[in-house]
Amino acid sequence: MPASSEGDPGTFAALEGRPERKRGPPGVSRRRVWRVGIDPDQILAAAVSSRRDRISFWDALILTAAAVAGCEEVLSEDLRHGQSFGRVRIVNPFRD
Repeated sequence: MPASSEGDPGTFAALEGRPERKRGPPGVSRRRVWRVGIDPDQILAAAVSSRRDRISFWDALILTAAAVAGCEEVLSEDLRHGQSFGRVRIVNPFRD
């Protein structure tokens, strides 16, 4: 799953290519990481979402890419656990 990292360069690596398996944080089972490409329409959608939802552009881009990839959940400690953006739900893997 694409994960929020406030525009960390590693985020871009997680947003292109093909699916692969990655080890999650301690206590979190392995989850599938989908790598997806970004196109201009997704960038524009993220800009709109960023203003509408009052989140960073980079988080909005991650959520847009996740929705296009068919992800149901995005791991993030930056966004509110349980919050939904369209059909994508935020999960904080470090939450007790």
